[in-house]
Amino acid sequence: MQLFLTQINYWQETFSGEPRWNYALSILLILLSWVFRKMITSMLLRITHRILHKWLNNEYSDEFVALLKNPISYLFQIGVLYVALNFIEQPLQAVLFERIENNHILFHIRIIDLVDHLFLLGIIYFHTILAVRIADFIYHIRIEKANQEAASNLLQLLPMMKEIIKILIWTISFFFILGLIFHVNVPALITGLGIGGVAIALAAKESIENLFASFIILVDKPFQIGDHIKMEKMEGVVEKIGFRSTHLRLPNDHLGVVPNKKLIDEHLENLSVKELHKVLQQIYLEPCIDKEQIMNCVQQLNMLLSQNDYVEPGGMAYFKGFQDNKLHIQLQYALKNNNDNNTINQLKEKLNLEIYSIVRTNCKTS
Repeated sequence: MQLFLTQINYWQETFSGEPRWNYALSILLILLSWVFRKMITSMLLRITHRILHKWLNNEYSDEFVALLKNPISYLFQIGVLYVALNFIEQPLQAVLFERIENNHILFHIRIIDLVDHLFLLGIIYFHTILAVRIADFIYHIRIEKANQEAASNLLQLLPMMKEIIKILIWTISFFFILGLIFHVNVPALITGLGIGGVAIALAAKESIENLFASFIILVDKPFQIGDHIKMEKMEGVVEKIGFRSTHLRLPNDHLGVVPNKKLIDEHLENLSVKELHKVLQQIYLEPCIDKEQIMNCVQQLNMLLSQNDYVEPGGMAYFKGFQDNKLHIQLQYALKNNNDNNTINQLKEKLNLEIYSIVRTNCKTS
């Protein structure tokens, strides 16, 4: 009994103004949270999964929960650490830094003040990460649906909207940090930024011009992602339309970056929608070929155009008559854009070889 009382007295004795028992509780809480962090995080994620299951498909809810795993785990550990440190409040009252003038303390910083501010910083940061990951998740769902529906407008707009939302999230987080941690008067700061906006705009004139040019491209739609465009000194396939610039995949497979302002100021050709994809082709044969050969040839050419995956519907071949003492067969058709990643010239070559084979087989002279 005496030993038990002695042990109780030992833990009740103070160290730096705090009972030893409080130090033990703090360390024990930190150790338990570290040991069971995965189990507790998994439990929180299962609860989140059950809630989200009502609104999202299984595929999407699993992916969303995976995105939340790390931020939730870190938020839990930060919260436990803050609670544990509050068990030993007295030592945290120690002053780290103070400023004294004329025997008056102007301000001082205690350990507990530093802990509080670091805790707030961690809370704001990981909530910001959560918000950014939610934005990425929503973008992933929307871009997947846009791909399934072949919605070119959304495919072009969504990447830019995602970047705008993420910039807004980080900007709001930055102002929260300034206000809650550094005690900056945020409304006054925003007002000051408004007054200094003219100077900032002049300093960032080129960037602002490119930003407005990107919106003009989205509204006017001179080209879209996947289009093959040609400028005075550059030609390539559009891969991305960003805030400042557009990325082109050049013919040599290098990546070209063009400022958006240059795209709307310079003469630009969209080769993906040009009329040169329409083909008017003439075939001239010797007049000694008989009628059956010509009709068989025309019939097989029409069959080729109607069944070829590279040709738009409506292509036709017909016997036009005589010209310069030659039999004249005319073909009219339009090639589809960028089929199987081939260029238009490659498609023409492939189709011309098939046309040549038909003509040579059916129009032999006796």
